[in-house]
Amino acid sequence: MPRKRLSIHKIKELLPLKFALNLSTRQISSSLAISVGSTQDYLARARIAGLSWPMCEEISAQHIEDRLYLS
Repeated sequence: MPRKRLSIHKIKELLPLKFALNLSTRQISSSLAISVGSTQDYLARARIAGLSWPMCEEISAQHIEDRLYLS
């Protein structure tokens, strides 16, 4: 069964934890109460889509979602 997508709000929380604070995958997953697998998946999607922080702070939620899921 496919996983439910994270909300853009959660994704916007996840990215600075990795790129600004350089937290580990486990620390991020614990902080956001999501699985390690989901954290790894969204970090990989962000890397493939060329998303980083603070760039994501400046673009729309729709643009982030499009880049994550259409890349």
